[in-house]
Amino acid sequence: MPPPGDLRAALAAVSTRFPASLTGLHARAALALATLDPFHPIRIALLPFEADRRDTKRIMDSLILLEAPVPYRKLAANEREWHRVVCNRGLGKDSRVHGGPYLEETITNYMQTFTAPSTFLIKHNITLVESMRQPRTVDDLYETCHFHLFVSTALSSLALPLPETIVPALRVLDVDSVDAVQAANSAVQDSAVVISTKAAEALLPVEDAWAEKSKITDLAAVLSDRAMIMRRLVVSILETCEEYVCSSRAYIQSATTIIDPKDDKRDVAAARKAWAKEAHTELRDVLGTSLLSFERRVAWWKLYWVTDDIEQVVARETVLAGFLPRAERRLVYLVGQLNGLSAGGAKPLLPAEEVGTCIGRTRNSVRDELLPALHATAQRLITTTFIQMQLPLAAVAAAGWQWLDFTTYSAGGLALFGAVWGFRRVQRKWDAAVAEFVRETTERAAAAAAEGESEIFRAWEARVAEMRATLDAQAAVGAGLRKGLEEEL
Repeated sequence: MPPPGDLRAALAAVSTRFPASLTGLHARAALALATLDPFHPIRIALLPFEADRRDTKRIMDSLILLEAPVPYRKLAANEREWHRVVCNRGLGKDSRVHGGPYLEETITNYMQTFTAPSTFLIKHNITLVESMRQPRTVDDLYETCHFHLFVSTALSSLALPLPETIVPALRVLDVDSVDAVQAANSAVQDSAVVISTKAAEALLPVEDAWAEKSKITDLAAVLSDRAMIMRRLVVSILETCEEYVCSSRAYIQSATTIIDPKDDKRDVAAARKAWAKEAHTELRDVLGTSLLSFERRVAWWKLYWVTDDIEQVVARETVLAGFLPRAERRLVYLVGQLNGLSAGGAKPLLPAEEVGTCIGRTRNSVRDELLPALHATAQRLITTTFIQMQLPLAAVAAAGWQWLDFTTYSAGGLALFGAVWGFRRVQRKWDAAVAEFVRETTERAAAAAAEGESEIFRAWEARVAEMRATLDAQAAVGAGLRKGLEEEL
């Protein structure tokens, strides 16, 4: 196997380019990356499938004796001691056996770990993990194993699908005798490796070729092919990556072309139209009603005692409270959903506080610009009318009645004329100012609704562009994996 180049870079990029939510993808990529080091052990999991734990035990007991420099039957009793210790392990815990110069044993609450002087394990740098259970979940890696061996003892088990797993898997059919091996091989047709550990146990004390006759060597040939195991692991990573990229591209394509009223995140066109319709309806029914209420509460004849309440009380209870509240909440939800939409592991484009703010900004402009101007108009109108028109005419009427022999009727008529003239001026100018305020507020609300509709569209366009760029980078990682498979494995 040539020195890893593009493959190492591609495996390292898997963890940064693809989301961690994919079933075991990061764990497999890290395992494959570590295994590019020739000193990293290959871990093989032995799993019972329609079989007993004792069946997987016999396979491990046979494998650790392979390729010994001296046939087993010629070993002295003390030289067989390490094998006896390993064979006497309990069946109530998972077991792990790896090669080493001498025997060591460690037992924890859930695992028995043995270091054994097994020539086969040392030569091929293999660790065997014997499990007492089948995978609990799809991404159950059994301590990041490279390969799952599902052990069964009946031909009928071949008709059953293997448990779903993200790790490359192989069936092992363990039959009763050598003759049964030959009969089973014609039936399985390369769908499983057929061995006979019972025949191996019987031949071990008397036959040097026990491994060949029991076909344990066929299984050993698979397990010792480091390049094949590594290749199958990388293929599983590549398949997950390509499937994810393909499904994400299909998702984006369908999201931009298919109308599905049940899913606002995908049917952006329909969601945008529905929001715009609701916003303009709310502008007409809710904001329109609020503006009418505002006009009634600040009618010209009430102006003299409500002037100071226009900005802080009346407008807050009418105009500001009815300024498209439901449309704003819906916009924040919809744009927030698009902003956080994830295909290809894309990250949110905007901070949460910047999502769907156009209506809020417009309402604040009405509060900070239009209302202070209207309040100032009311104060100025009342002050100038009283000082410049009503008060002077009332003073002239009083002076004429006192010193110029004005009759009471004449003086009262002059004062009343000044008051009516002032009230008429207040009515005319205040009604015009309120009408201008209502028109400007309505126009700003309509512009905010149009901007919200554009914001939905822009959010989706930006999200699609960002997701496509992310998917292009992920596709490049997949291309690197494929190139590494072809050139390095």
